[in-house]
Amino acid sequence: MQAIIVICALAMLWLPGRVAAGEADWRAALAAGDYAAAGDLLVAAAAAGEAAAQYQLGLLYDSGRGVARDAEAAAGWMRKAALQGNAEAQRVLGIYYQAGKGVDRDHRAAAEWYGKAAAQGNAKAQRNLGYLYFYGKGVARDFRRAAELYGRAAAQGYAKAQRNLGYLYYFGKGVPRDKQKAAELFAAAAEKGYDKAKYNLGFLFYHGEGVARDLARAARLFEDAAGQGHADSQVFIGRMYAFGEGVARDPVKGYYWLLLASAQKPNITAYYFDVLRDKVSSDAQAKARRMAAEWSPEE
Repeated sequence: MQAIIVICALAMLWLPGRVAAGEADWRAALAAGDYAAAGDLLVAAAAAGEAAAQYQLGLLYDSGRGVARDAEAAAGWMRKAALQGNAEAQRVLGIYYQAGKGVDRDHRAAAEWYGKAAAQGNAKAQRNLGYLYFYGKGVARDFRRAAELYGRAAAQGYAKAQRNLGYLYYFGKGVPRDKQKAAELFAAAAEKGYDKAKYNLGFLFYHGEGVARDLARAARLFEDAAGQGHADSQVFIGRMYAFGEGVARDPVKGYYWLLLASAQKPNITAYYFDVLRDKVSSDAQAKARRMAAEWSPEE
């Protein structure tokens, strides 16, 4: 009888509820930002073979939260989780191989791991694999395959993939050239706040490609993206304010946006500074510099 009680007690340790409770503990620690405690809990769970814990422990080693930053350890734990079929771990391991982080750079291995995650419907992996097919890295270059993968990720609402697919439609690579379709995809990504898509859509409205030309709408899109730190948008909206295209002319705002863009696009902005040197007063330039000094990217 006593032996039966002992056996039953041991069996209770392996009930799904007990495992879930352990996972609940490290997830709670992560949510609370207590990475030291989370690390301790994750080490035990990961060593016991829990794929979700192995993935999360890999992320801690990647960021150096709660444990010493260690790219090789991060890759090692990601591999353990990936081999158990964890799609996010497979995707991240693909990134490591693509970047040569914690492992030797190997685009073929990156493609293999992205492929495993993509087959499980992971939108980010589908987009990343599409990128490899687009550039022919680790796989034979194949625009149609890239378009197919971008399309699968875009259908899930993934903004970066929607933008990538929009590019393919704009240039007619792997899909028929269709600038209207490109505009629709850029718009879908822009609605999610993606700065690069706002710039792309603004570019189409500025030039009237795939949409009716609308300088005012282009200006709004450029300014939104510029506020997020997108350099090309800062150049465009700076130029538009400087010359009064689609907006009321405002030399201070124009100079301000060009100053911000100059940190990333010095060669392009140098031209505009030369053009504007005699058209923007020294007081206006000083005001623009003060505004630029106080700027920080929008969330």
